[in-house]
Amino acid sequence: MYSSSLYKLTKATTIQIAFDYKYVRKEHQGLRRASWEVFCPVDDIGAPPAYDNPPSLGSPNQSPKRFAPQSPTKSDTSDTTVPLSPAAADALIKQFTQVSREVDHQTEAINAAVSKQLPAYLEKVLPDVLESLLAGAPKSHVSSPASSFISVDFLGNKYPKLPPLTPLGKTWIPHLRVHLAQQFQQYQARQLQRFEQLVDKKLDEVWNEAYDARAHETAEMMNEMEEHKADIALLKEDTIKDLGREIEDVFTKCKEEGDVLSNDVNERLSELCDGIFDEKKLKLRKMIAREFSRQKRKKMGALKRTGKRLGRSDGRLLGRRREEEEEWIDC
Repeated sequence: MYSSSLYKLTKATTIQIAFDYKYVRKEHQGLRRASWEVFCPVDDIGAPPAYDNPPSLGSPNQSPKRFAPQSPTKSDTSDTTVPLSPAAADALIKQFTQVSREVDHQTEAINAAVSKQLPAYLEKVLPDVLESLLAGAPKSHVSSPASSFISVDFLGNKYPKLPPLTPLGKTWIPHLRVHLAQQFQQYQARQLQRFEQLVDKKLDEVWNEAYDARAHETAEMMNEMEEHKADIALLKEDTIKDLGREIEDVFTKCKEEGDVLSNDVNERLSELCDGIFDEKKLKLRKMIAREFSRQKRKKMGALKRTGKRLGRSDGRLLGRRREEEEEWIDC
């Protein structure tokens, strides 16, 4: 802070001096002509003159207060400020108009005085500026093992002890805080964008791997299904062929057995028919013989009894002739 102020002071071509009226008594809070000899260089710089009412030893020293640049100073708004009457204001304006012609000479005098006083002041202050700014800085980064770790978090991580801040470092903290906050926001945005890109990339990779795996498994399943279909078709064809051979064998066997049975039946039927034919032939011969003998007897009997039995046409046969006639009728 001091170095920046001194640096700006060395670069300045015009210096404006502002006086605070807070510690000046009311009778001295005004404008009056004075000699510029007070700005001349002096050999011995003594202590400032004492005020009329010095503070007591028991009262604490009050440090001057700082105000924001946009807010009015306390000397302008405090109750100790002496208000100016309209006549005093007019007189002050006239005095300013009279003094305005002397401003250039006053500025030149102030610049000459500062140019004479500033080198001596800088030669006195500059050798100790760096040391005062870096006061309290660590001389070495090497620390003992006992004092190097002082805090442990819930995960068991140890953190090194931080060195104390120098006055220069304390002045830089607000600027560093704002700068680091912006840098952290940018870093956080970049990391978030990178994380989103990484997540999208991983999701795409997982999706592609899942799609490839599904396609591979589907292809393998289709190949297995085709193989199973081919095996089932071959098994079906072999089963149909085996069943056809079994049916053909059974049909051939049944045909052979049917042929044998048919031959047996034909032989038996032929034998039965032959037996029936022989039996009927014998019976027919017997019947023909009986009928022939009956007709013969009938004819012979009719010739004998022509005259006696002409009126008996419905007479019943008796004995053997009756039986022969009934057998004839039955046949």
